[in-house]
Amino acid sequence: MIRKWTACWMIGILAMLTPTILWSQIYSDETVRLGGFTFERFVLSVSTTDRFRGHPKSQTWLTMIEKNLCWSGAFKLYQPQNRYCRVQEGTIDFQLNLELIRGITTNTLQFQLKDSDGIGLFTLQTPMAGNRLEEKIVMERVNQLTEKITGKPGILGSTLAFTFKQPGYNKLIARTSTHGEKLDGVSRTGSITISPRWSPQGNGIVYTTIGRSGSSLVYDDLIGPTKILASHRGINSGGTWFPNGKQLVITLSKDGNPELYRLSLDNLKPRRLTRHPSIDTYPAVSPDGRYLLFVSDRAGNEQIYVMHLRNDSNEISRLTFTGIRNTDPAWSPDGRWIAFTKTVARRDQIYIMDIFGENIRAITRGPYHSEQPAWSPDGRQIVFSSNRSGEFKLYIVFLDGTGLRRLTSTSKGFEEKSPSWTGRRFE
Repeated sequence: MIRKWTACWMIGILAMLTPTILWSQIYSDETVRLGGFTFERFVLSVSTTDRFRGHPKSQTWLTMIEKNLCWSGAFKLYQPQNRYCRVQEGTIDFQLNLELIRGITTNTLQFQLKDSDGIGLFTLQTPMAGNRLEEKIVMERVNQLTEKITGKPGILGSTLAFTFKQPGYNKLIARTSTHGEKLDGVSRTGSITISPRWSPQGNGIVYTTIGRSGSSLVYDDLIGPTKILASHRGINSGGTWFPNGKQLVITLSKDGNPELYRLSLDNLKPRRLTRHPSIDTYPAVSPDGRYLLFVSDRAGNEQIYVMHLRNDSNEISRLTFTGIRNTDPAWSPDGRWIAFTKTVARRDQIYIMDIFGENIRAITRGPYHSEQPAWSPDGRQIVFSSNRSGEFKLYIVFLDGTGLRRLTSTSKGFEEKSPSWTGRRFE
């Protein structure tokens, strides 16, 4: 059986920049508990000085800063000047104050964080080249702010890979940043390429190619030639990584039926994990490498199962029992939750459940399909594909179902599916 973990955990707070002012010293009795799916975001009240407001571009700067604070996934904003992550009065239990100060003698912008009593905690200096505030610098400062408060690196500017279909061309692997402003092709082949999965270190992608001779599983380190990992007769797909980045679980039908195999990158010799006349696919290895999620129709329709990888018995348990179809399982980075696609009333929607298949909660709703969820590196957001605009595009949402935004601005006729998110910075 899977060991049950406590539903509540406490955010570790890092020491601040100033040695004499430590968070634990100021708030020695304060804890922030995140229970169930209530992944709380810190409430920030953003204020500006007269010198900041006096600049003709101050409103543009403030919009940019509030947007990045919101998109970081770590903050809600109390009475922001813009629409980003607004929190209403009366819902605040704990609040921090961020003051934006333009330097008088130096061309800098200060991000000064204070507690609710006005006591300064730390200041982040931000250079302004030629009296301009670049968004790249703002993203870096918000990432620093996020890490100092939450203990986890900020995700702004990190990279998402996905399956991209341009009208008149084969599907290929593309990548973009959290802001979706630039698109870059990854796969360098004339074949159809789908279903990218970043390695744990973010230094390569495994994906499936489909050509006239069949399908192959390919590894691409984004630098040199691609490496074929599996090219047996029949299906070659999947590609979920073990934490060490040296092994994968893939789907092969080399024996006539789609089954799951464990594959070492050292010798590329697959070792069979499942033996069942049903179809087993969509593998997902847990962040600690101890469990494997997969989808099987062995119960008559597609449901999610978990395999215990701790011993050679490969014990299997069923996790989902309701809905017409449950598929696309994805572990949260901390291994506590599972995002998946559930078909209800003929519509696919994104759901979250705990590792026991309980505490199921809908993240998306509406008269359209939402599918193929993937987690942000810090576990605070989910990216998925949806046809809510008429065609499948990528969207990002917070775990409470709020903050929905479209990732890219591709034109009509372009299709985006199968996202994968890494902490690697988009370059």
